[in-house]
Amino acid sequence: MKAHIKTLSIGRKFASVGSGLLLASSATLLGACNPVGFENMKFNTPIANSVTPPVGDGDLITPPVVSPPVVVPPSPVVPALGSLTKGACADDSSTRLLSCLNCDVPAVPVVNQFSRKGEALFEIMNSACQVRNGSDPAGYIPPTRAELMRRLNRLSPTIYPDTAMTSIQTSTINSLLTDPSAVDRMFRGLFQSGVIASTIAFETYFGIETIEARYAFCYASPANGTSEGTSSTFNRFNSSPLHSKAWVDCQYGNDPFNCPEKPEYITATVYRNQLRNGMNESINNPYVAPPASNAKVCEWEKYEGPYDGVAASTLTVWLASGFSVAGDVPNQANQNMCSRITGPLSGPIDGRVLLAAYRCQ
Repeated sequence: MKAHIKTLSIGRKFASVGSGLLLASSATLLGACNPVGFENMKFNTPIANSVTPPVGDGDLITPPVVSPPVVVPPSPVVPALGSLTKGACADDSSTRLLSCLNCDVPAVPVVNQFSRKGEALFEIMNSACQVRNGSDPAGYIPPTRAELMRRLNRLSPTIYPDTAMTSIQTSTINSLLTDPSAVDRMFRGLFQSGVIASTIAFETYFGIETIEARYAFCYASPANGTSEGTSSTFNRFNSSPLHSKAWVDCQYGNDPFNCPEKPEYITATVYRNQLRNGMNESINNPYVAPPASNAKVCEWEKYEGPYDGVAASTLTVWLASGFSVAGDVPNQANQNMCSRITGPLSGPIDGRVLLAAYRCQ
């Protein structure tokens, strides 16, 4: 009986101890649930809000893509090549291809109807025939420009060529071409052929006296009943020479067979015969303007680069095609020299060359 009670007492003792532990645990939980603790939590940021959520699909984070480094292969070494350029030459020959080669464009051939001397005589007499003179026949009508042209249209550089002029000839002819009063003084009053400086200059340049010119050209008008002029000393059919006043005066002297003529009048007689020839050609074979000729068209080509097979073949083609060719080519001292080229280049040529060519067609 006593043993049973003791055991029961021990059980109660353990139960009492268990109850104490339970009470202590309950007190701890109740302390945790104290409202003061909740108040403190109100003013603190929730832990979940301070964590950055993961980026990506679901909870996986996509790693950044890292491109592999680009490796640039070295450029291949390309041998230097030559260049060929072409173009048209300027009409004024100003295209410079090399220091020793210009593109020379041939000038358009010009066939002049008149020599300067022939045109001057025509223009002076066209004005002179308008000047009235007391010796003109009754009812004198000056020839028209067309009528005068009919008689003098072939005073060309070949038939009636230009000649060197003295200073007095130059001033006299220029004055007659530009000053109407000079024409008036020479052709209105008395004809002083071979007497004063201006008339001597006129006749020794043109080969005809002023009075002969008036009768031969101004009276050669169909309106006056003639188309060949009325000068007996100068016309296209006779051959009388031109003489100075000194020679004419000598004919009336003591020794008419020993009268030397002045050199300028001997030369003027040559001009006189040329003038007659021009007058005959004007009537028998009038001037006809030649057809217009087109200027030649010129082209150029230029090669720059190493003297290789391309350069050699280009040079060969140029020479065979009628080009004028030149080159700026290194010599043995490796100095470039510009010169004309008429055949293939000989010997090895190192370095760059500059070749140029042109032709006109």
